[in-house]
Amino acid sequence: MQRRSFIRATGAVAATLAVPGVFAQEWPSAPVRIIVGFPPGGGTDALARVVAQKLTAMWNQQVIVETKAGVAGVLAAEYVAGQPSDGSTLLMAHINSHALAPCLQPKLRYNTERDFVPIVLIGVTPNLLIANPAQSAKTVKDIVALCKAQPGMVSFGSAGAGSAQHLALEMFKLRAKVSALHIPYKGSGPLLQDLIGGQIQYSFETMTAATPRPHDSFRTTPNELENVVLNLVGEPNRYRLPAFYELHVWAWRDNPDGSFADWNPLVSCDSQQGD
Repeated sequence: MQRRSFIRATGAVAATLAVPGVFAQEWPSAPVRIIVGFPPGGGTDALARVVAQKLTAMWNQQVIVETKAGVAGVLAAEYVAGQPSDGSTLLMAHINSHALAPCLQPKLRYNTERDFVPIVLIGVTPNLLIANPAQSAKTVKDIVALCKAQPGMVSFGSAGAGSAQHLALEMFKLRAKVSALHIPYKGSGPLLQDLIGGQIQYSFETMTAATPRPHDSFRTTPNELENVVLNLVGEPNRYRLPAFYELHVWAWRDNPDGSFADWNPLVSCDSQQGD
């Protein structure tokens, strides 16, 4: 992810698209909120805070990250869809709220095309298959064997029912012909806490959430991560990433049709529902 390019684009486009009705005014004239649909500690929260920090400096106006977690990001989208369309409330949208939920939940309280104005795509984040460090099965082959030996018993966490992680698990089960236990959370933050603590065994998780931040006290090479926090079991994505070159790339060898990634656009509410 080329984060600098995305943030520059955010500043340039937000000033024009997010507030189409106030060009003559000096904007923003008050603090701006970025709503996140997941608890702190997850990938979406991390991206929102980076963007908020940069926009605060660019606009010389405070940009605040506010959490409204629940239903895999849907609650936050519902909230923003009902806000005034003055550009003061933005949504760090997610593949869950703007692609998966409209397909899986026909009675949503918002329409992604009608109720939101797209500003900029912040990033596309590959997913990793990660494990609690104590797990003995640390390759896809061994995890499949474990699931077959203990059908319905091996636990996989996700950021909520209907989330991208949940659907990645379901695709894994379908392709591998195994049964596994799905444990939904409100977001990646609490999920990772339980995974590190041993309450769950595995998860398909975004690279943004699953890898240490730059301010963490340890470096982010695959071998060090295996010994510090999480075992990065494999990257189930079409593209091999240089930072994780040593990992077994599941998609290339075991699942050529499978590609899992999350994306996060920054959007504003449209006037039809917010006014």
